Amino acid sequence: MASSSITGERPLCEKPERPWFRFHLLTALVMVTVAGAIMYLNQNSVSYTFEKWGLTARCSAKCGWPFSFLLSEHGTDYSDYKLWLNFSCWMIILGVSALATESLIRRREGRKP
Repeated sequence: MASSSITGERPLCEKPERPWFRFHLLTALVMVTVAGAIMYLNQNSVSYTFEKWGLTARCSAKCGWPFSFLLSEHGTDYSDYKLWLNFSCWMIILGVSALATESLIRRREGRKP
């Protein structure tokens, strides 16, 4: 008769270990919601045109959250630095929301009888 260590079988009473990188479905839903909110806030551009006395004027537009990386008044002012700063903030916000949700779910799972 072969032992369980040779065949790779484990006793029935052992719980299989879950990898540390596995996320719950609720965590994925929270991350998608937060990413959608970030995308919505990032599209805060405003642009409108009006005419008075035969002259046309355009209002300025800006894109980016929390820092405006694209400003447009009479031309286009684009900042790589602010875009990368925004990207870093977005990743931090997504990471913190994922870790907070996962830790709350796992703490709740530990309390179940």
